[in-house]
Amino acid sequence: MYARSCLCEVSPVLTKWVYFILFAITALATWMLRDYSSKALSHVSVLKSCLGDGAAEDGTCVGKGAVLRISLGNVMFFAIMFLLTLGVTRKRDHCLPGLVIGTLVTFIGSLGVTGVLYYFYAPSVHCHLNIFFITITLILGIGYSILSVTPIRAANAGLLTSGCVLGYCVYLTWSALTSETVDRVCVHNGGTGSRGVKVILVTTSLHNPPELQCSLYVFYIVFLLGSAYMAMLFTGWSLNNTPGQFTIDYGWFSVWVKMASSWFSALLYVWTLIAPAILRNRNFS
Repeated sequence: MYARSCLCEVSPVLTKWVYFILFAITALATWMLRDYSSKALSHVSVLKSCLGDGAAEDGTCVGKGAVLRISLGNVMFFAIMFLLTLGVTRKRDHCLPGLVIGTLVTFIGSLGVTGVLYYFYAPSVHCHLNIFFITITLILGIGYSILSVTPIRAANAGLLTSGCVLGYCVYLTWSALTSETVDRVCVHNGGTGSRGVKVILVTTSLHNPPELQCSLYVFYIVFLLGSAYMAMLFTGWSLNNTPGQFTIDYGWFSVWVKMASSWFSALLYVWTLIAPAILRNRNFS
């Protein structure tokens, strides 16, 4: 009990900044090792073993091996921290004006980005898949936003949470569209993703976990999953493909993983809204 109380005394702001900086440094180092360390690391016996397995002549498998090992180290570290802090929580108070402002910002921002996606990634009516991706995200967002203010929704549900979920789903949709490998017919000038933007967004999202409840074990499990995702990000979700320099998260496998994640997140949120009304005998507080 004493150990847990001491853990909760650590400044959550300081903790977030320390882990954010460390994770950002790790992400950048992993990127550099993937793209520039093939020759230097080809002398490491554990890593160079892949060169005899029909790998690309440029030795990119060596860099991918470094990515996987660094990411595994991250996963193991945050898994240990997760287990050590399991059950440690700290509650915070909230302010009504902040909720109102937050709700407006999330919805205006999400709808604004949706419009940008239509402009850049659906410039023609023939871009059926892109139009479908963007439209289904918008329809689902409108649906669960309305549901969150109806009488059947959970007592603690509201528009702020719906706005946050919509923003996350819109981000996943944008990320999926930038990962497409098709020709540029369905991408308006300026519609390609910026180099490093996805890495920055991943580390920033890890730096800003939900503020409704500060749970150290949740904090570490988020970083654990982020470390695993980083491995997939830098390897293109496959050890067979050779990513180009500065190429991150590119290919149809990545596209469908992200869109499936977006739809799953939306459906999971809908379930949290209606579950109390369906399972009346369970306590969801």
